[in-house]
Amino acid sequence: MEEAVFWSLPPRPQAVSDSRDRLRSSCAHLPRAVLDDALLLTSELVTNAVRYGDGEITCRLWPGPDVVRLEVSDANGTLPHEVDRGPVADSGRGLRIVDTLASRWGAVPAPRDGGKTVWFEIDTGLG
Repeated sequence: MEEAVFWSLPPRPQAVSDSRDRLRSSCAHLPRAVLDDALLLTSELVTNAVRYGDGEITCRLWPGPDVVRLEVSDANGTLPHEVDRGPVADSGRGLRIVDTLASRWGAVPAPRDGGKTVWFEIDTGLG
């Protein structure tokens, strides 16, 4: 896997577009469809960290040639879970999108600070 790229952002809506910009510049080598999926998944995870997390948001990206992995961490230890809000709800579908588009994803508690890390991986098809 390639060398990791790290960034931290305050928990505000601008963090979503900032994270997308960083991913886009680090993953320019990806096929367009893979990059589009990675950008959408990044939006979902960072949005959840802004809306439901606590404290600063930390992202770690491994823009590998075979697999792209993004980890999003915050200080809230509550792990995400899917919520069924019905077909006309304005929100609540983010983790379904992640589950559909990611090759793998998950969430783990951060035992040192009581927070959590939510991550996804996408196989690029380049390897």
